[in-house]
Amino acid sequence: MIERTRTDDAREQYAAVAQGELSNDSTSVRSIATAFGYSAEELNQLLAEANRGLSC
Repeated sequence: MIERTRTDDAREQYAAVAQGELSNDSTSVRSIATAFGYSAEELNQLLAEANRGLSC
């Protein structure tokens, strides 16, 4: 069995973003954006297609 690393996990998450599997409606994306300082009000103003999963 191949051991997974943090790098593997990061690659998987970036791939999901690139493939459009995450959106502003995603609970995990909203949690990350909140951790970076975005308020619920700010996030509610964004379109679902606006992806803040990378906080950029």
